[in-house]
Amino acid sequence: MSPVGGNDCANLAGTHSCAGQAKVANDPGEYKIVEKGTCEDLGGFDKETALKIIAEKSKG
Repeated sequence: MSPVGGNDCANLAGTHSCAGQAKVANDPGEYKIVEKGTCEDLGGFDKETALKIIAEKSKG
């Protein structure tokens, strides 16, 4: 789980390209780089799952 500003990189939506710019805690479009399997252990998502969640949210 990432706090506001807790991201390491750009987001999947492409609205920013730098670390520390996450505006919402635990946004599936923001990410941190961690060892494989860590995301699920911490309650996060892999990239494919995050993209699906974002697509569903954009449908309304």
